[in-house]
Amino acid sequence: MLETHLTQAASPANHTRLDALDALRAIAVLLVITLHIAEQLAGPSTCGRPPFICQPLPNGQLQLPFASQWGMPLAHWAHWLDFGRIGVVLFFAISGFVIPFSLRPTQTNALRNFALHRFFRLYPAYWLSIIVSVWLVWCVHDGLSLNTHMLRVMLVNATMLQGFTATPDVLGLYWTLKIELIFYVLCATLHWLGALHNPRLIILAAWALLLTSKGAFGPHLTYTPAMGEIIQNLSIMLWGCACRHMFDRTLSKPARLMVIAYCVAQLTWPLRAYWLHSHHHVGDMAWIMQAISYASACALFWLGTFMLPLRLPPLAWVGRVSYSAYLFHPAVLYLSVYLLKKAPSSFAMPMPFWLITIMALTLLCSAASHHWIERPAIRLGRRLTPALAPNKI
Repeated sequence: MLETHLTQAASPANHTRLDALDALRAIAVLLVITLHIAEQLAGPSTCGRPPFICQPLPNGQLQLPFASQWGMPLAHWAHWLDFGRIGVVLFFAISGFVIPFSLRPTQTNALRNFALHRFFRLYPAYWLSIIVSVWLVWCVHDGLSLNTHMLRVMLVNATMLQGFTATPDVLGLYWTLKIELIFYVLCATLHWLGALHNPRLIILAAWALLLTSKGAFGPHLTYTPAMGEIIQNLSIMLWGCACRHMFDRTLSKPARLMVIAYCVAQLTWPLRAYWLHSHHHVGDMAWIMQAISYASACALFWLGTFMLPLRLPPLAWVGRVSYSAYLFHPAVLYLSVYLLKKAPSSFAMPMPFWLITIMALTLLCSAASHHWIERPAIRLGRRLTPALAPNKI
């Protein structure tokens, strides 16, 4: 979900943009990993564990008590500011910035090529993450056997369509892939209708979905909180697409103002949410913090795209392996927690040490997955779709 292939010729300007986008991907995935490490080491979270073995810890029991001195404040702020949601929403904005532009209006067999490229980009590493996660849990848990239920969960998850059924995710973070798939279908549909590269329509659709998610069209439009979040995330993706048009200088002045106004609306919505909660008892603190998360992600995306693009090679490298880092960090984290629980007291290092160590191990595994799984799969997808240019974003 984190990368695609543009159809433009390579140029120094394109490489500059690639580095800036990869830096944003790096920030996004590091925020997600930081949240999960803090929760796992210093709190009773079960994030990242396959659902068929998740057991919540008793209230007040910590995973690793020695991590509490530094870990509890980090876990507290990472939870309340929701680093994970900020990172995921930032990923969605990046997807909107790049994915629609891999579908050219004049390209032959564009939809077939798009589907093949997305398949080979997402599925091979995703399948490996399922296998590694289930194998790891099976190895470290005595008495856990592969039963029919577990096999069915794995097989349904292998399709990446479990979010549309009652089947649980093998890893909780797979929920984001459901939204990516919906966005791909939306892009393909708009392309088929000839509307994907109509910037005014994209901007209006982004605004319509945003207002719908905020309940601006009246109480008769009722939906679950999960559906509201899907609508808002799709809105973010369409806004990312509109930002790409703005970046490429293809928007009129009124359209540019609409794109800017969308960002301002997201940035100011937390104040509106707080006022509604304080004066009309609408929502709760979690609702306000969610608004802050979306505002933070939009601010990071705007800064990193238009105002302060980061061109740091280390961050760009992390961004290039960010998809594997996103998929495999729960396995690295789960194994680390398991080993640390059995380690002698001499391993009771401060939280920052384990935060950096687990991140480094995750990036090492991600680099291996990127080199041995992602890149060969991408090359295979290119051979099957020769009409697409090989430039990567």
